[in-house]
Amino acid sequence: MENNTFTGFLVGLAAGIGIGILLAPRSGEETRARLADAAAKGSDYARKRAEDLKGSASDLVDRASNSANDFMDRASDEIGRNKKVAKDIIADGRKAAREYAG
Repeated sequence: MENNTFTGFLVGLAAGIGIGILLAPRSGEETRARLADAAAKGSDYARKRAEDLKGSASDLVDRASNSANDFMDRASDEIGRNKKVAKDIIADGRKAAREYAG
């Protein structure tokens, strides 16, 4: 979605510049100055959007990393509990086998 917005912006910018050049009764120097200004504004916009996306991506990576770490902690705790239960069951089984044997 954001990629479409940015692409739309660039297409609109190019179309606006082209139409402006064709329809504007200005001198070449003035036209070049306006083109340079429009290009600078477009560049600034693109830079800001790139930084916003970089920040969003960084936040997403941080959240994913934290979620993965939380999952691993919970899984480790669960494995520890299941290991204890399994050891208790084995110990009870051995005890029952010894009592049965005699």
